[in-house]
Amino acid sequence: MEIEIYSDETFINEKYMGIGCLFVPIHKKQEIAKYLSNLRCLNPKSHYWTWNFRDCPIKCREEYHKNNNCEIHHAKISKKASHPRRTISKKWIEFLIQNNKNNKELIYFNILYIDKSKLDDKFFGDKTIDDNVYNRFYRSSIKYTKFFFGNRVIIKNIFHDNSDNKEKHEYFPWHTSHRLNIDKTKIKVENNIQFLDSDHKIYFSNDKSSYVFESQFIQFIDLILGVTSQILFSSSNDSAKSEIACIVYPLIERLMKKPENINSSYNYFKKQNISIFPKDEINYSKTLDEKIQREFGQFHRNIKFKKPDIISDSESLDKWFS
Repeated sequence: MEIEIYSDETFINEKYMGIGCLFVPIHKKQEIAKYLSNLRCLNPKSHYWTWNFRDCPIKCREEYHKNNNCEIHHAKISKKASHPRRTISKKWIEFLIQNNKNNKELIYFNILYIDKSKLDDKFFGDKTIDDNVYNRFYRSSIKYTKFFFGNRVIIKNIFHDNSDNKEKHEYFPWHTSHRLNIDKTKIKVENNIQFLDSDHKIYFSNDKSSYVFESQFIQFIDLILGVTSQILFSSSNDSAKSEIACIVYPLIERLMKKPENINSSYNYFKKQNISIFPKDEINYSKTLDEKIQREFGQFHRNIKFKKPDIISDSESLDKWFS
């Protein structure tokens, strides 16, 4: 099995650090990319998207095409955001749910939240502590490759959303691939981490035009990570964010409460995972690796959460789908 991995991060109230990884099987990459891009077309007479307006089969207005070609970023979703950004975000999340309900086996992701308040900073050096924490647990997230796909997996590429700190970090760009290749995981990584801008439009007119699709995968995991954080931590009071999060709530609820339910109608087992680390405070009496290896139960899902409240207002998404 050959795959690629697309990653993004988030921070919630300076307490939690979130790592989101989207695992894309190479043989399904074009199919997933086509779904995501076609969902940008909001014309009810067509469901086919072209990056170049001149190639549009129904010759819609150029202004509409330009607006639909926006970057999908969870942080930019709000009741004041543009109609296309909100609508495409909703359609992408609906695509995730329909993928699961129909068991299409297209979307694999792992989301790991690190509770920094329960970690001893002494584990991670004196400088750039957040980056050092991220580097250590990023590898743990990548290891879910084996849980999803079994043994003998080849990771062709690992892409991460642009981050100057991580790109310039002493270890992050190369350490994950190096450790996975020498560990007895049976996971082979062919390249070091590559950094991509999540705005696909910057790749239209340069020698990296092939990264347009890859950039969309970065946007997709950003959106999944964002709506998950909205549900688990009420990360925003914005009604548009809450409304989109409600679409995916049934899946997130099941992933948190019954993660090993092989009979779920949402078909998520060994395809999607969410967890939090650690359950208890980790002191300096043991090394972090020993703690993780000996007390796997420190990965937990024991937090209280509820379905986001939606405050009705004149900007509700419902008016676009009535």
